[in-house]
Order: sequence, then C-alpha cells, then structure tokens
Amino acid sequence: MKRLALLNFLLLIGILSQSNAQEFGDNLYATLKSSTLHKFHQSVYSKMTVSSMRKSPEYGFVEETSTTFRKGKINPSRVNFSIKYSEFYILEDRKKSLGKYEFNDQNQIVYYERTDFNQRNARTVTMKHNYDLVHDVIAKETITTVEYLGEGSAQVDTAMYVDYVNYLVEENAGTVKQQNKELEGSYTEYVVQDELLTEARNHIDQVTDITTFTYDAENRCIKMENTLTNEKGKTLSTETKIYYNAEGLVTEVQFYDETGTMLEKDLFTYK
Repeated sequence: MKRLALLNFLLLIGILSQSNAQEFGDNLYATLKSSTLHKFHQSVYSKMTVSSMRKSPEYGFVEETSTTFRKGKINPSRVNFSIKYSEFYILEDRKKSLGKYEFNDQNQIVYYERTDFNQRNARTVTMKHNYDLVHDVIAKETITTVEYLGEGSAQVDTAMYVDYVNYLVEENAGTVKQQNKELEGSYTEYVVQDELLTEARNHIDQVTDITTFTYDAENRCIKMENTLTNEKGKTLSTETKIYYNAEGLVTEVQFYDETGTMLEKDLFTYK
C-alpha cells in the first residue's frame, strides 16, 4: 500500500489530517470540503461503493477492499460504511470493518468511528475520532480507542484509551499553517486560492512532502502531484489522477509511481 505511505496526509486535507481513518485515506481524496464523501453526501444517491485495487505481478489488478457507504435513514448528517477485506489485503488480519462519519451544519466532518473484526468475526478494536476545526483544518482531535480483549470476564473484557492531539492553526494571506503543539519540527501548510486548495506542504524535521492540486474548468480536482524529499535531498515523485461522471461524482482514481506505472486504482459506483 505505497499510496498510504506517501499520500496519507494529503488525502485527508482540511478535515481528517493526521488521523487514522483507513478508508478515508484509501478512497475519499479530500480537498477542503470537497471530498468524494462530501460529493456523495450532497448527491441524490443513497449508496456509494468503492473497489480498491492493487497491481499484483502475478495476478494483475486484484481487489484488496470493497467499501460501501450509505446515507443515514434517520440521521441525514450521518454516513455509515462497511469494509470487506479480500485475501489480497496484506496489512492486517481483518475480515470486515463497520463505522460512520458525521457532518455538522457547515458541511464539515466532525466525527469518525470504525470497528474492526478479525477472521473469526470477533471485534478487535473500535476507534472514535472527534474533531474541532479551524479554517476547515483540525485544531484538536480527541481519539478514543477501545480494545476487545480475548480473555477475562464479561465485566473486564475491554480496555479503553483516550488521547488528545492539539494543533496551533493560523491563517495568513491564503496559507493555513497547522502546527502540532508537541512536535516543534512537524507542521503542515495549506495554500488556498479562490477557495480551492492548490498546494499542501508537509514538513517533518528535514523531510518535506509537497502536493500540488490541479483543477478543471468546473473546479474539480483532477490531478494530485506529490514530491517527497528526504533529509539528504533525494526526491520521489508520484501522481494521482481523478475522473468524474457527468454528475460531477468521482468514478475512478489512479495512482502512478515515480516511473509512471499505475500501481493502484479505485472504482466508484453509485445507487
């Protein structure tokens, strides 16, 4: 999952930066408040399915995960999701995941939750993220983790941890800086022009990860170019291309490595 290592932070820009939302990093390609989840939430459709595929030297493109998003029937501000993991999913021993996103009145995602199940169909962990936002960027993240233990009585079969991440968020002449208050050498800058995110610069000590965003005439993000530079000045460049249907909804996303070879693609369908 090379894309997760290189592009994880930029796919969550404006709403879930620095979080652990697996399917968000894989599927939603957020640019401020215009991710595929936002577009689906505002569309006439009630269901969005995303097939995430990886190129295998032996089998060609294989499906790693299939994620289904459904609008809440009772609560319109909620989108529920379920993930199925195939035998080609190589990161963790998961069978499925269930969860939800919640929007506020400003069309911002302020809550994310996911529960993972192992191959025995037993719950392993639940992660809950609450977000406080400034300039559409996280200023405070509250993370609650519940682990389901494999032994112990019914009264003590879970362990819960709560953590907080605080950021200093400042806006200056169209650039929003997000500084982790506990990590002096780590910060991210978002450059916004005409309400569109044009560049994201992630700095971790001497390492920089810069992404530029290209839009079409209808202000839809159609390409993201990423350049990762290490402390020795060596660079690695990758590219993500995004395609839309006539309704303005994403239909396919393609990820290319530094040689121009397509390694991954996501296919979107709606009902």
